[in-house]
Amino acid sequence: MVSCVFLLVLVLSVANVLSRHHVDLTHKFLLPSRFKRATPTDGWYFNERRDSNGRLLSKDYGLKHNSDNFDAHAEVREESTKDSNQFIETLRIRIDERLLKKESRLTSTREKFGGYCFLIKNQYSLENAFKVINTTTTFDQSYLEKFVQECLSKEMPKHDTGLWEVLVFDKRAQWLETNKKQYIFVFRCHHGLGDGFALLDLLIHQFSDEKIQPETHRTQWEKSGTTTSWFTLLKYALYGPAQVAVEKFSRPPDANFLHRNNLCGEKIIAWAVEEKPHLVPLVKLMKNQLPETRFSDVVLCAISKSLNDFYSKKSQMVPKHITCVIPVLLKARSNGNIFNLTNRYSVGELTLPVLTDNVLEEVRKYTRILKNSPDIFVYHWLLNIVAFVLPELALKRIFYSGHSTAVISILPGFNKISCLDGDTIRDVIYWIPNRGSTGVGISVLTYENRLQIGIVVDKELPLNQSDAQMIVDGVFTSIIDLYSSNFGTFCK
Repeated sequence: MVSCVFLLVLVLSVANVLSRHHVDLTHKFLLPSRFKRATPTDGWYFNERRDSNGRLLSKDYGLKHNSDNFDAHAEVREESTKDSNQFIETLRIRIDERLLKKESRLTSTREKFGGYCFLIKNQYSLENAFKVINTTTTFDQSYLEKFVQECLSKEMPKHDTGLWEVLVFDKRAQWLETNKKQYIFVFRCHHGLGDGFALLDLLIHQFSDEKIQPETHRTQWEKSGTTTSWFTLLKYALYGPAQVAVEKFSRPPDANFLHRNNLCGEKIIAWAVEEKPHLVPLVKLMKNQLPETRFSDVVLCAISKSLNDFYSKKSQMVPKHITCVIPVLLKARSNGNIFNLTNRYSVGELTLPVLTDNVLEEVRKYTRILKNSPDIFVYHWLLNIVAFVLPELALKRIFYSGHSTAVISILPGFNKISCLDGDTIRDVIYWIPNRGSTGVGISVLTYENRLQIGIVVDKELPLNQSDAQMIVDGVFTSIIDLYSSNFGTFCK
């Protein structure tokens, strides 16, 4: 069983300066020995081809599918003026100085004894956390897609005891803009290290060159948090656990094209990134102009409409609604210059309407029901109090997601970041883990006022990569449709 991991992929773009330092990155680099490459113990396989004299002719790298993975993954795309070796070395130094030496929890490994999990500090080093991926073939979009899919089924380093790792490619992304150097690195993180809000905040502050002012993103996060009165909290404490237990065990599992009782553990991914900030302003306009509407309500409506179109094309039956697990941020409070690495989130089960004549009204109705239900606070207490008391086996049974169709994560974003001594982050895409028998995960982030959407689907579901891409692309077109139906024609 692979642990619960958050995957983040960052694309960093670098202005391609034509100078004597310019390097043709389409050729293989011979990296210094201090950069650790993947080894067979990391879950990789090696295929070597030699001649009759035993000389090495070629070597291929691949990843083994080990088991289910509940870890999350993210991709970062960065623009840089550096050549490949310079970029990798700068990233390595930044990780060592700003992560490992400043955040002691990042040096910990996750151990088990007597059915309980605990952390031991000073057991995890840069050699464990930082790896250079030697791309022996063309580094195109299909290569990245396959790589991330396999990462989602791969154990964490040190026999699955590590909490995070950074994987950086030794070539630039060859399918992106030709006048800029585009580098990509993958950040894998165990959810035990912190929630998505804390991890993105860590990324912003520890990778950026300048000090980020709190109002650029934390104000949005604090506004998006959920609060309630002391009287309501007391009522939830007395009656909430029993109510949640009854609902959990009495609710039948979803019966639709995208739900199965068992998952195979291998994944399909897709993503879509907005090139220019068109859709986020539309979502904000609808949020401000429509009564009692939040940003997440509009995005959920777009996801609902996209799923409706998908079901209509792929299945004879479109479900009236599906059950979705929604991570919810409780009221965030910044503490010092950065957030502590911790979990401030909870989860709730949202009934998402799919087959409906008024999707916006239906979505607002069910999000209000979720907001006023005890689910969010009961699960928060379970995650932050009971989780330290009960053994791992009991926790797996409590948090097992067996009747929902999808997990949907919507994170407020942040402004453009300059990092790694003058480079800029171009895109940030993240994928969330599948839980239990919930085989679809949809993640939404706004970066630089642009939508970045990812989807992960278990291969047990009857979908292929083009189907997953259709769902993601459908969210974009559905936002335009929602705007047009409420305010008129959309013009780019």
